[in-house]
Amino acid sequence: MIITKIEKTGKKCRLYLNDAPAFCLYPSEVRKLSLKEGEDLDQEHYAEICTQILEKRAEKRCLLILRKADQTQRQLRDKLTADEYPEQVIEKAMEYVRSYGYVDDLKYACRYIENMQETRSVLRMKTDLLKKGITAGIIEDALEKAEHTNEKDQIRRLLEKRHYDPSGATPKERQKMIRFLLGRGYRYDQISKEIDIDEQQV
Repeated sequence: MIITKIEKTGKKCRLYLNDAPAFCLYPSEVRKLSLKEGEDLDQEHYAEICTQILEKRAEKRCLLILRKADQTQRQLRDKLTADEYPEQVIEKAMEYVRSYGYVDDLKYACRYIENMQETRSVLRMKTDLLKKGITAGIIEDALEKAEHTNEKDQIRRLLEKRHYDPSGATPKERQKMIRFLLGRGYRYDQISKEIDIDEQQV
């Protein structure tokens, strides 16, 4: 592989191999390894850079990210991709955090459902978790583990929390509340029963 370009980007240098961006190193590392544009980087030296420098750095990066907030596997992988780590390095880092239980999509989904089930419908929680990269199968497993609150009771509590009075609400206030509850993922038929709306008025 030919080092076709070494480009300064922020505090690091982006190295291009055969005209494709490959990985980033600090300038001091580039100098220490005597990496220069136009020279060949064989597979052995490329593998050494990945295992001795990039994999350790990616693992530390994962721990730093996870220290700030829980992540799904896809969220963590996306952050490493954005940091321009090679795919093989990302996979090794993911294996590392999974092996120690630092990232676990089932646990993440269970915690999310536990925290959100009082204010969001099952449909909304499923949609949110899918967007975070958790598979449908894992979401279903997490939902089975959770103790679900009746969605009718959830809607009533949300109405009380927002001080909504069906008997005194104006049409505009009713519409606003409908939009709010729809945004939480509740079905219109559920909402209409609890909000005391004549559907012909809507």
